[in-house]
Amino acid sequence: MKKENPIDYLFQEEKPINIREFVEKYLNYWKWFIVSLLIAFILGIFYLRYTPNQFLVTTTILIDNSEKGSKMPTDLSAFKDLGIFSEAQKSIENELGILKSRTLMNLVVKDLGINTTFYTKGRINTVEIYKNKVPVKINFLSKDSTFYKTDTTFTINIISGSKFVIKDKDDEINNEHSFGETISTKFGKMIVTPKNSTNLPLNKEIQVVVSPLKRVSEGLRSRITTALIDKNSSLITLSLKDPIKLKAIDILNDLIRIYNENAVEDKSKIGKSTNSFLNERLSVIQKDLSNADRNIEVFKKTNKLTDITSQATLAVDANAKIEKQIFDIKTQLKLANYVSNYLNNSSDQLVPANLGLRDGTISLNAENYNKLLLERNRILNGSSSRNPVIINLDNQLSQLRSSIIQGLENLKSSLNISLQDALNQKYRANSQIRDVPQQETQYRDIERDQKVVETL
Repeated sequence: MKKENPIDYLFQEEKPINIREFVEKYLNYWKWFIVSLLIAFILGIFYLRYTPNQFLVTTTILIDNSEKGSKMPTDLSAFKDLGIFSEAQKSIENELGILKSRTLMNLVVKDLGINTTFYTKGRINTVEIYKNKVPVKINFLSKDSTFYKTDTTFTINIISGSKFVIKDKDDEINNEHSFGETISTKFGKMIVTPKNSTNLPLNKEIQVVVSPLKRVSEGLRSRITTALIDKNSSLITLSLKDPIKLKAIDILNDLIRIYNENAVEDKSKIGKSTNSFLNERLSVIQKDLSNADRNIEVFKKTNKLTDITSQATLAVDANAKIEKQIFDIKTQLKLANYVSNYLNNSSDQLVPANLGLRDGTISLNAENYNKLLLERNRILNGSSSRNPVIINLDNQLSQLRSSIIQGLENLKSSLNISLQDALNQKYRANSQIRDVPQQETQYRDIERDQKVVETL
């Protein structure tokens, strides 16, 4: 038997395709093709007709990030290199998390009452209705923890302009009630009233679904998306997809409103803390002023001082520069002592700001501490103390607080050295003024201490 050469097999001429034969083979089934197309067309129509539309609602908010671009203090630069501080970017990321926190979502659900939804039955499917399309209003009289854990469904059938029938999902309750009547249920009392008594849909069932607060808020958290417009921007976009456009708009608007109210409340906490601190200091200053006035009165009576001689005036003017320096140092030293005592006696509280300390590092550390503490408390509202973000913020707050306290101690040491140096200069200058009475110098010391108290 002769074997075929493989090379000859590869180069064999292909048989031509008979297109007519190919088409005629499938043409016998043309009826089935037409039927399939008709069925697909009808199914497409039904799908487009009865599938609910989904509306994507998007809004944009600007995050107030005034610290963005501000420089870190020198003594905190090491922490920045270690990744402890990420400045503005980390703050924006935290705001993204806060906008989707459980606390805010729970407030939105409670405020809009969207844990209670209404539906009407159509020919094929059930459609949700919202706001003005709901013919009745239900007022739940006891919105307590039990109500927000309720998971139930019931229907309302309007039979006249003043009467309706309420049924539960198991048809165990089938009672007739009047609009405005107080109705007792297993989840509390409620009152049903018509929104428009002249245009009520009679004999049409309205399905009412009461869902647990936790389930509704978690559903919102999963459906709302937050994103930065640009990684270097402070603009955040919020998006929500829902079959009811107005409902999605209301949810996003209410979320932004509650978020802004919380932000304003946080910003006012620093002012309240500073105001409380100043009120406490004022009571102490008032006592110091009374003592200083009494000392001046006793000093004048003891030394019989009624007027300042021209010689004493010249001597005091010569020492004016040193006197002003001592006055400024004592003022700063007393402020540093006040703030240091406040920090040691008030843990986990906002640090008073803008009190006049000239040390820029301490003031900047206090500002960063207050911002981190507010951020930590806001994140803790929707989380727990075991959250890695909370733990990281607690570590940062501890380091900042230690830095502020150490900075105050360093400032006080520096001020004491400067004060001692200024006093030495004063004493050396006074030793050269032999004609100035000693009483004048003592009087000026008492007067200067009184001015320090008045300044504070």
